[in-house]
Amino acid sequence: MSVIKTKLISTSVKLLDQLDDNKSEKYFLGDWCLQNKDQINFENYRYIIQKHHWLDLQKYKNDFSYLGDLNERLILALTTQLNQHHNVHFSTRYWRIIIGTWLLTFIPTVYDRWETLRLAFESNRIFEYDLHAFKKQKFIPNNFDEYRIQQFTHTWNNYIFSEILISKYANKVSFNKIGFKEKYPLELIKKRKEPIRIHIYAQVDKLLSLFNFKYKVIFVRPYFNFFTYLKLSLKLKQIPRLHNVFEKNIIFKKPLSNNDRKLKLHEFAPLNDFETFIKDVLFFHIPKSYLEGYKELENKASRVRIKSSIIFTANSHLSNDFFNHWCAKMIETGAILVTSQHGGALKQPQNLFLHQEKIADKMVVWHKPIEPNHVRLSVNKFAQHKQYCNGTELSIVALEAALYVYRAQPGPYPGFLKDDYKQKINFINNLSREVTQNIKVRAANRGEGHFNSRSRYKEDLGIEKISSYTSYEKMLSNSKIVVCTYPSTTYLEAMFSGIPTISLYKKDHWQFDPIFDKLIKILVQNKMIFYDSSQAAEHINNIWNNPWDWWNSDQVHLARKMFFETCGNLEEDSLNEWSSFFSNLSKDLPTRD
Repeated sequence: MSVIKTKLISTSVKLLDQLDDNKSEKYFLGDWCLQNKDQINFENYRYIIQKHHWLDLQKYKNDFSYLGDLNERLILALTTQLNQHHNVHFSTRYWRIIIGTWLLTFIPTVYDRWETLRLAFESNRIFEYDLHAFKKQKFIPNNFDEYRIQQFTHTWNNYIFSEILISKYANKVSFNKIGFKEKYPLELIKKRKEPIRIHIYAQVDKLLSLFNFKYKVIFVRPYFNFFTYLKLSLKLKQIPRLHNVFEKNIIFKKPLSNNDRKLKLHEFAPLNDFETFIKDVLFFHIPKSYLEGYKELENKASRVRIKSSIIFTANSHLSNDFFNHWCAKMIETGAILVTSQHGGALKQPQNLFLHQEKIADKMVVWHKPIEPNHVRLSVNKFAQHKQYCNGTELSIVALEAALYVYRAQPGPYPGFLKDDYKQKINFINNLSREVTQNIKVRAANRGEGHFNSRSRYKEDLGIEKISSYTSYEKMLSNSKIVVCTYPSTTYLEAMFSGIPTISLYKKDHWQFDPIFDKLIKILVQNKMIFYDSSQAAEHINNIWNNPWDWWNSDQVHLARKMFFETCGNLEEDSLNEWSSFFSNLSKDLPTRD
């Protein structure tokens, strides 16, 4: 008697081909497998969709702590290995700046796929799996930006799942080896077309670079709007520059090197099977900008003509390999790095394993300081915020999230997304007819590997309920009440707008630093945060005719004041505040020649 095997389906790559019969049970590793479900009549199949392993919040907390520790051990090992390989002698901080963001995304990503498969095999099923004949070199990105793009694709994730299956479960699964003739994710990346103004800025910046100007501070993606940045630069008595040199997309001419890709982390001692796997595969995934392209980037960075002892950025340090090479080298020669919070309202604990705090001498935050090097200043992102009060719409800001885990960060993970969405639909269904007539949902589609909330809301509510505003500011100007479905940057911006605002989210899906506990309690008491969709809808129904009576009431006014005192404020003299910060910082620093 033949044993009936269960078809293990890891992603939606060639999903129809994987459903070639309706006799065997289909075992989907997660909801991401069903992104193309509209093509399929599931009534013909017996199937299971595995629940995500981080639905267990205690497991998530334990794993987060473990991954943070692992990240540190790998940084130390990579420091030694990369110094030896490139024949240099740089500090751990130098390498953390260059490779840190990639590492803190790659390790949790692979760990999530590892744990997903572990859970599947605990079911004691006999699996068969379609194993594609991938070419490894086709997945090696030029830089972190390319890695981040392909990280959300089904093909790349299929490749990762396949690698784990071959390494860990080869004797427990029956492979159907098949060819792969599709395009690889990196082959589908289109060259960015930059607006004309970017080219104009670049030419102006190139002209300014010819002069031997000295700068107190080098600003790179500072998150100030142009006119605020202009005024701040003049206040610091320096010519404003945009430093577009770092925006170049560098494609490395040097081909992939087999020797580079065969490196081993000799200083890293694995503590378990997962760590052994990471040790074996890490150098087959690391971007070219850290190996084959390292010398080229280092040479280009050394030719950047900028003199300063202070570097300030809001987010270049998280994604721009060219900037990070230059920045790391500058810091090795005595410059200091100041980073800035670039989003968020209620801060999540140990966000990004405190990477930003570890690489920066000072980190400007909008909320109350938590870490020793935090410095609180006015919110640079909203320095020119407007107050609105004449809108007519109930604006619902929808959550758009990845179907795949891509880093260890608190928030709705894949297993939570359906419940999160149902909460919002239930909220809308409980609104009065009068309110419903004025709904506009701001939602996005981010394509493959994402929840694509715009399409879902469009299907459930109709196209007429979907916001067509091209900017968040335009949406705010037409809002009577704003409902933020996640407690992040859009929530902070809505609060800054002065429009009556509530936040509705699932309590168990988000975790925050304890400094926000008192504030959250006050916001809940004053009906500014809701966890229950029916209660949120009842509140909106009650205040709809005149939300300002509630919004300007004494208790809500005090709660709003507490929100800004805790999460971020904008001082009337914010320009002088920022100017004084940089001036004081530069006083004790030597001038760079």
